Amino acid sequence: MEKQQARIIRPAKKLTEQEQQELMNWLDEMQAWAKSVGLTEQDVDDSIKAVRQRKRQSQRQSA
Repeated sequence: MEKQQARIIRPAKKLTEQEQQELMNWLDEMQAWAKSVGLTEQDVDDSIKAVRQRKRQSQRQSA
């Protein structure tokens, strides 16, 4: 099995103060929505884990 190198992802640009505030507002809205539908941190962790597993499986199949 071939070991993959880590990719360093750098932001395309630095966010302005206004963009940072908009992002924080959006995150607050998303957290409120998640709470309103009953999502927990464990639900989010499980979803991320499932997506990563599917991604790994598809990479193996295409290799």
